[in-house]
Amino acid sequence: MYAHLKSFTVKIGQNVKQGQQIGIKGTTGNSTGIHLHFEIHIPSYEAGQPNAVNPLNYISETDITDVQKLLNSVGYKLMVDGIEGTLTIAAIKDFQKKNGLAVDGIVGPRTLVALKKK
Repeated sequence: MYAHLKSFTVKIGQNVKQGQQIGIKGTTGNSTGIHLHFEIHIPSYEAGQPNAVNPLNYISETDITDVQKLLNSVGYKLMVDGIEGTLTIAAIKDFQKKNGLAVDGIVGPRTLVALKKK
């Protein structure tokens, strides 16, 4: 779900490519500034958002399978399943802490470089 958009530039069901514009940021409801709010709800959106899930479990710039393999190569014992669940996030945070990186559980460029150097 993309919330707070001023307008959409694509239609429901349309295939899009990485980097393609999907809408124009806006401000609706109780928001205090122009922004895009991205949410994933499984199986679907419901009022009160009881089905909201962490989108990082489903999308990532870096293939999480590769991250899990890299973490395992430096001593972690993760199931290589491509899902960025709680154990993988905990391992990422632990690795970040031990290597003086920002401890946020997100495998950005610095974390990825550090993992590949080990």
